Amino acid sequence: MWKCKNCRVSNPDTFKFCLNCGFMKNDWRIIILIIFSLILIPFISSAEQQSLGLVKQGNCIELVQTCATCLNGVNLTAVIYPNKSTQLFNKEMSKYGNSYYNYSFCGTQSLGDYIYLTTGDVEGNLTSGNVNFKVTVTGSELSISQGILYSFFIIVLIFVFILTLYSSIVLPFKNIRDDENKYIISMNDLKYVKIIMIALSYLIFMSILGLSRGISAYFLTDIGIYKVFQWTYWIMFSFVWPIIVCSFIFMIILYLNDKKVRHALERGLPIE
Repeated sequence: MWKCKNCRVSNPDTFKFCLNCGFMKNDWRIIILIIFSLILIPFISSAEQQSLGLVKQGNCIELVQTCATCLNGVNLTAVIYPNKSTQLFNKEMSKYGNSYYNYSFCGTQSLGDYIYLTTGDVEGNLTSGNVNFKVTVTGSELSISQGILYSFFIIVLIFVFILTLYSSIVLPFKNIRDDENKYIISMNDLKYVKIIMIALSYLIFMSILGLSRGISAYFLTDIGIYKVFQWTYWIMFSFVWPIIVCSFIFMIILYLNDKKVRHALERGLPIE
């Protein structure tokens, strides 16, 4: 029989927990075992799986491996891509110093997690290893809080975009005419604001695509929607300077023409 330390009730030796309160026998040993396991697990995980961290999309990376007792060097066996396809290499890695081996790898066009496999004869015994790395758009990882912040910016930009687009639609472009719509009786300077609003709507919409591209690249990589945002963004970006230059030239032409019309109106001449 053993006496429960919690409720002081006696229990048979065959029972590991108290029949009265459920308190486990030798409970302090279990707690120590759990704490020890929580401390040990991260070290076991880090020993089993090495990581090179984050890499920017399209950049070359040095695949590294260390082995101080590999008699015949280390070979790069294969690379597993984010889509689970495998590229076989079976190439010898370059050696630097006594234990450092590396291989230059430039196939980082796909976003996601990569794993490369290596083999070496550790003290004469063939041993394999695996190291992972992750490819992102910028070479850094977006946190959930940052994603929420960027989403808030997108919502604000969408609201501003709707306002500017609405303004570019409702603002009048033509000069004010008489009741018969035959002669110009007054100038309309809001046409310049209308042109600015059209160009501003274009830039704001492009900014929305840019932020959406970044967020989707981090959180929606598997479905590939970031590619839609990416291509649309770069297509629109290629037209930014032509639109700005053309808008500026168009406004100058309008201003010169309005200047002539305004002088004619001041002299009382009819302008159709």
